[in-house]
Amino acid sequence: MCNNSKSIACIIFVLIILTAGCKHQAKYDQNKSKEVFRPVTNTGTDSTALPRDNEEIPGYYKTLKNGIRMHMHHYNPTGPYPDIGDVVHLHMDYYLNDSLLFTSRDFPGDFKMQIIKPKYRGSIYYALLQLHENDSAELLVEASGFYRYTRELVKLPGFIGRDDSLRFHIRNRKVVPAELYHHKKSGKIREHIKQENSDINKYLLSHDLKAEKIGDRIRRAVHKQGTGPKIGEKSVVTLHYIGVFTDDNPFSDTKKEGEPFTFKMNQKQVIPGLEKGLKGIHQGSKLTLIIPFNQAYGDHQEGPIPPWSTLIFHIEVIDVSTYAP
Repeated sequence: MCNNSKSIACIIFVLIILTAGCKHQAKYDQNKSKEVFRPVTNTGTDSTALPRDNEEIPGYYKTLKNGIRMHMHHYNPTGPYPDIGDVVHLHMDYYLNDSLLFTSRDFPGDFKMQIIKPKYRGSIYYALLQLHENDSAELLVEASGFYRYTRELVKLPGFIGRDDSLRFHIRNRKVVPAELYHHKKSGKIREHIKQENSDINKYLLSHDLKAEKIGDRIRRAVHKQGTGPKIGEKSVVTLHYIGVFTDDNPFSDTKKEGEPFTFKMNQKQVIPGLEKGLKGIHQGSKLTLIIPFNQAYGDHQEGPIPPWSTLIFHIEVIDVSTYAP
């Protein structure tokens, strides 16, 4: 106990001891199931949506301020964090309940994702920015937001409920800085363009198809000119299509799927090449569009569509109307 003559010194000593004992240690404690997260910067989003450093919540999952719940399985604080623009090589599976919806094991080598600026509060990119190289984690992500804003699907899959969450298992195997990625990618793009131009010419010859070039290497062959309204900047377009690759193997068929496809122009609801190819086409027209990879999904996998794919659409334009700005 402290006597009166030493009370001030004693109080200061006690405060120093208490402060040292309460100092936060910036490390992952597997036994306590707590995680420490770095702040996300340069996202241009509301700061209240960002995870904050040194905020811990006990329990299996750490809840980030953007709504994602995360639990670390392996923590490698010596590895680099990715930044916006970097490319991460991932092992990734995600589930709805116990049903596996996606696994990167279906791809040769690592599955690659480029980190982009998060577009909404619950974006999975926030979580990816928190994973060092060689970190692994389990994430719970709101399902409808993931499909609508990250996958950019116009229509949610029928099996996704309003309140469903997806469970991700992710390991960040490698971080490739943006500058190095773009340098390597530019060489690959030149190689793929050269091969793709040859493949498109072979397709035109083998199908005796006379197609006009309408920019960005897109080819368009109009088989029947419709007389209805013309597709413009503010059009709502409804169409039937069969989508095939250059070997004529189909990847989508709206008639087999049971309903036509509807989208709005200039709303980024479809790939750029489809909008460019349909602009100026009249309702009732039938046409074929050949869309090169750089006007489709580029070097990314999208469902059954592999990276670098040339997409060919056999289209019937059913309806064209106008939406309010």
